[in-house]
Amino acid sequence: MVNVGRRRSLAAWAVPMAWAAGVGLSGCERREPLLRIATSVWIGYESLYLAQARGWIDRSRVRLIEAPSSTDALHLLASGNVEAVGLTLDELLSARADQLDIVAVLVFDESHGGDGLLARADITGLPGLAGRRIGVERSAVGAFLLHEALTRAGLGTMDVIPVYLRIDQHLDAWRSGRIDAIVSYEPVLSQIEALGARRLFDSRGLTSAIVDVLAVQRAAIRTHRQGLLNLIRQHFRVRSWMAAEPAAAAEISGRRLRLPAADVERALAQVILPDIAENRRLLKGRPSPLQHSAEALERVLLGARLLEHMVVMDDLFDDSLLPVEPLEPWS
Repeated sequence: MVNVGRRRSLAAWAVPMAWAAGVGLSGCERREPLLRIATSVWIGYESLYLAQARGWIDRSRVRLIEAPSSTDALHLLASGNVEAVGLTLDELLSARADQLDIVAVLVFDESHGGDGLLARADITGLPGLAGRRIGVERSAVGAFLLHEALTRAGLGTMDVIPVYLRIDQHLDAWRSGRIDAIVSYEPVLSQIEALGARRLFDSRGLTSAIVDVLAVQRAAIRTHRQGLLNLIRQHFRVRSWMAAEPAAAAEISGRRLRLPAADVERALAQVILPDIAENRRLLKGRPSPLQHSAEALERVLLGARLLEHMVVMDDLFDDSLLPVEPLEPWS
């Protein structure tokens, strides 16, 4: 490995959003239909946008769509406007519980400090969150991380005042003093920390819990197979380039994200990017190692009432799209 977010019921996705206008337009259909992938803004998904920037992804064959949140990305999937989405493991389980027939075919990253809970300087520990206003996204991963942090302090959600914020509202809410603490993720996490926030808890305390995967409609594995094979291949090609040229990768991502390259490098240092061998280890087998992690996570989510019922996982993970031939040189 090389060391270098994020939803609720399908009913909430019934009305298309204005920003999604045009996403469903047909594309060039040479051999296969256009492959459409939606992601939220998360450092672990940057490999796809870097591959596109380097010309390794054919824009006439693949369309990358950056949604405001993973809730919005899932709306696009549920409405049939994309074939694949980037999701955290808990979001994958929630989507499956909501009857979306999707399969995880790639592990992008494992958060290792990239998701966390920050507080004002006068809050010196997790018990100090009692009665405080805590900013958090309306998403499974935000709720899960907040639940885990509060549990460690002997608190529950009734002991705090949740303030629901989109990721693009986090910085302004912190600067304005509207909140006392916040659950956020990179690259925004480091930006708020730079303003004097104290880190009380992060994903390093959650073994294999916040893992990001590429979730694909099961039917798309057949109808868009070549596009998916190439997309995943280019992800690993970019991963090799990022390991060899981290400054160059951070510079390109920084321009896209409108962030200093140093902030991008700092964010990348808080995720782990599994290579092909590690991906195969995680996804292969019935049950696979990642299924074991998902089952443990499912128990936590059910206990915290963040998941309504158990999920069938026997066919949730698939390693068949991982590269078997050597990667092309990135130079």
